[in-house]
Amino acid sequence: MPKPRAGARLKFWRGDWYLFYRDDAAGGIERRRLCSELGATNAAARRKLVKEYQLKEQVLLAERTRRGGVLAFDTPLLSALEAYLADVDEREKVRRFNPDSREGLTRESAKQMRFTVKTFVEWLRNTGRANLTTGELEATVLRRFFDHLASTETKRGNRPTKRRPATLNKHKRHVRAALSHIDQQRPPRFPDFQPLVLATKQKAGDTYPPRSFSSREIASFLKAAIDLEGENHPAAFLGRRVGAVASGETKRVAKPQTPVSALFLLLALTGCRLDEALNLRWDQVDVEEGVLRFRRTKTGPYRFFRLLDAPERVVIKEFKRLLFVWWEMAKRSPTKAQGYVLPHGTRPAPYLSRPDWAMVDDHAGRPKIGPQALRQNFVSYGASLGVPASVMAMWVGHGAQVAEKHYRTTVRNRVIADSFEDAMGLTPIIRDMVELIGKLTHVWPPKPR
Repeated sequence: MPKPRAGARLKFWRGDWYLFYRDDAAGGIERRRLCSELGATNAAARRKLVKEYQLKEQVLLAERTRRGGVLAFDTPLLSALEAYLADVDEREKVRRFNPDSREGLTRESAKQMRFTVKTFVEWLRNTGRANLTTGELEATVLRRFFDHLASTETKRGNRPTKRRPATLNKHKRHVRAALSHIDQQRPPRFPDFQPLVLATKQKAGDTYPPRSFSSREIASFLKAAIDLEGENHPAAFLGRRVGAVASGETKRVAKPQTPVSALFLLLALTGCRLDEALNLRWDQVDVEEGVLRFRRTKTGPYRFFRLLDAPERVVIKEFKRLLFVWWEMAKRSPTKAQGYVLPHGTRPAPYLSRPDWAMVDDHAGRPKIGPQALRQNFVSYGASLGVPASVMAMWVGHGAQVAEKHYRTTVRNRVIADSFEDAMGLTPIIRDMVELIGKLTHVWPPKPR
């Protein structure tokens, strides 16, 4: 652990005498000045100068003590981090109270920040650094913390796994944000913040290549989701638990209150982000016209997605009919008041059940299909249908370069079609869903007006 910095002192450096002292106006940062610039040109004058600065430091320290304050660099690091966590909680409340303001933090961002900072606090305590002050924090301490994260196992669901570069980079961003918040207080809490910034610099890792899935793989996943959700699968859209089997049978079933099949279809056929799908509300959907209005979770503004009558002549007509069925059922559902497109049962909002998603993936017996991979897959299928890369970037809210990268991914076993559903092999499955749910709930076919 580093020693506290000394007070005002003289030092012969690079062929001349310098005065080293703490600049209280700048938060106690150590500075150096040529003694000759301060008028001390001989030994006696230099001794007098250093005593003058030492006396000034003692007076300032006594004044702080009299007022009950502490030196900025003597702030306990754990206390500063606890104050930051309280600030994260307040910012989350702001976003929850007024989401349209774009101020504050989303629930997921706040959750990730709290997890990283609490992990850092726990590591400091376990390694005997509980009494570390902000002035004693060094870049090597941060590097050892990130080395600890990289060398210890974590869990994905119930499976042990190692942290990837992208995960470590997230932790680095959250730690840097916490330290930056602490340093922005006046006077600054860190003598030199730049080394701490360099210690939290993100490292480029091996990224997975863009992926696309064949129509057989996509259809297999949806069939597996429907199969695991049980024969009474349509009841899932009314917010009931699913997965009932005949008496005497034992079957491993998926029972999330937000069905994997419903979430999968919304992600696969719109290319939206996971948060955008989970937060989509009925007041953002024009069921008659087939227009979805997604709030971009990253950039803020809305973007519009047309299921029918797009200028590119690519339609998504079967999923539009399924949306109509969901809408008619939502009007009868007890959860209509919340207004979410995806059902969520007794939960306050739709959610992704990762264990159940993984169960469906295993049951399908296909390459791992995740929410982000479906987003990339949608762009690739757009290319196979002849939609320009610039248009796909607009549809999914990608940057042009990112969309171009996914646009060039080859779709295996390409099917010549004029709709995403036909190209992905989902049309017959969605038609069966519409007919089955419609018959059981009497919402399809629609009654003539």
